[in-house]
Amino acid sequence: MLIGGGVQEVRAVEFAQRLGYRVVVTDRSPDAPCMAVADESFVIDGKDIEGLVSRARNLHADGGLHGVFTLTELVTSVAAVTEALELPGASVAGAVICQDKGLAKQEWLRQSIETPAGGVVRSRDEATAVFSSLSGRAIIKPVEGFGAIGVAALHTIDDVDRYFASIADAPDRAWVVEELVQGASHDVNGLFDGEGLFYPQGIADRQFVPDTFAEHQVHAPTRLADHQQGALYDLLRRSAAAFGIDSGPVKGDAILVDGTFTMLEIAPRLHGPKMSLYALPESGQDYWADFLSVITGGPVVGTPDLPTKYFLSNSIPAPPGIITEITGVEEVRGWDGIVDVMLFRGVGDMVAPTVNSTDVVGYVLTATDARETSEELITRSLGQISVKVER
Repeated sequence: MLIGGGVQEVRAVEFAQRLGYRVVVTDRSPDAPCMAVADESFVIDGKDIEGLVSRARNLHADGGLHGVFTLTELVTSVAAVTEALELPGASVAGAVICQDKGLAKQEWLRQSIETPAGGVVRSRDEATAVFSSLSGRAIIKPVEGFGAIGVAALHTIDDVDRYFASIADAPDRAWVVEELVQGASHDVNGLFDGEGLFYPQGIADRQFVPDTFAEHQVHAPTRLADHQQGALYDLLRRSAAAFGIDSGPVKGDAILVDGTFTMLEIAPRLHGPKMSLYALPESGQDYWADFLSVITGGPVVGTPDLPTKYFLSNSIPAPPGIITEITGVEEVRGWDGIVDVMLFRGVGDMVAPTVNSTDVVGYVLTATDARETSEELITRSLGQISVKVER
């Protein structure tokens, strides 16, 4: 069962079907893109745990459900279903800690896991106190959220005041204020089998649009040296173990600074579609057979081939305003080396100033024989694709 059937998850359904699995998709929208390709589908909100468990129990009783996963933030729903049906996966408690950045921060600091210094705050005064205890560069983020929504950099006390002035109508909330760690960003996937043994499942390198929290580029295979990859996988394993996670998938976002990795956050799932469905498989690192086998109670079935191509994705730039025209996309999709052009906005949609990843209009995805070739193809593509707006 796949919980959450958006356009980016269509490839996950196709991968599973290609490997011989039947896929049930649930989504709150009857028009979700995965509904058309799933073997069976049900309209259930991804946060309706009672509805999901009920449907899953009925499927399981009929002998038709053996594993559950998501590629979105709905990991607590997945954990509730797998726990209720005694299927492989993280516990509800572990999933909740992952989703609550405050609980995660407190647990990692308690267990001396490498993570930025900081603390949980519930007011401007508490945020000011934590900010003052740090090095003068910090970020503030809601304890719950995704896509860097609500995340802001703090450089002065005035920044703290401005942040809380902008959310004056948001009572009873909590945030994490932590040291702003600047370095090379890396996404990492891992997998615990039925015996609790940990297996590496791929690393990709990530860059952000300057001065924002919006993803700009993803590179695969990683340029990390073998010993660095080993250190990152070990940090992911320890970070998950700190939350009691020892079954199923786990993904992490980490920063490398001066030879040391720092973990920002983890979740009991694979990284989102761009990494797990495109970057890794397109560069010759296809771990999907392992992943699907383990979440359905089977063993790790083998390791992927060595990287054969260089994957590079790049955000599509667009000025703020209402989109009036998008051209060049279909032509670029037909070029050799283009994996896809993802669009998250269309004519009539608003383009906001870029602050986080939810503001990005789309991405160009490439896979070629060399980094230089992918970079050249990205440059050509961005010269061909035009997003016109009315300010």
